[in-house]
Amino acid sequence: MGMALGNRGFINKMLDSALEFILGVIEQIPPYIDGVWFLEDWAGQDGLFMGLESWRTFLKPRLKEMYVAAKKKGDLVISHTDGNITELYPDLIELGVDITDPTQPEVMDLEFIKKEYGKDIVLFEGLGCQSTIPLGTPEDVVREARAALKLLGRDGKYLLGPSGSIPTDAPIENVITLIELCKSQDI
Repeated sequence: MGMALGNRGFINKMLDSALEFILGVIEQIPPYIDGVWFLEDWAGQDGLFMGLESWRTFLKPRLKEMYVAAKKKGDLVISHTDGNITELYPDLIELGVDITDPTQPEVMDLEFIKKEYGKDIVLFEGLGCQSTIPLGTPEDVVREARAALKLLGRDGKYLLGPSGSIPTDAPIENVITLIELCKSQDI
């Protein structure tokens, strides 16, 4: 709301406090940790909540500090935000993000994402947790997993998985089918 109301002083003070806390947490990460998962939520189904200009003004400089701190410790940077973040991919790549999560098929053009950014960043997930997994059949889950692997896994830099938490009302058969498919390596 502070961004919408133009309350820059409040926003900067709040974000700087959060940055200081997060940098302190990163500093304490033990050497046997290989990656830091930054959990954010910048977007909804139709795009960024605050617009690209505000994201770049308020969040990007602070994210850069966090990501640099993690990289200095030798850790991978994993960035999570639900929703359609297509317009952020160039910025995330510039910031040194190694893995982006999720790649959400309900709201993103996966073919475009892979073609434009798949050589520069690892794409994580790609299976519909709002569509196929809760609403489809086991056969639909297998078909979508194989299609995601074929498209997003082309030339590597892809981790298969549901694009978010699997809803508790998803048919258990669909979840078991996905697990068994992955275990079988028959993808």
